[in-house]
Amino acid sequence: KRLSKDIDFYSAIQMDEDGYVTNDLWAYSMSRLDYGCFSNVLTFDATMKVNTHGWPFVQFVG
Repeated sequence: KRLSKDIDFYSAIQMDEDGYVTNDLWAYSMSRLDYGCFSNVLTFDATMKVNTHGWPFVQFVG
């Protein structure tokens, strides 16, 4: 529902040869506009090994 209202939303999913997701990226239009104004600003938040599989989760907000 939100995607239909956010025409500048961007997403990309990278998968390995077995079809598993290896990278996932999404950016809402407001975040993209903010990055355009402040291109040297990037927020990085990493939560390591807190899920049941022990996989790292990294979130970029910019």
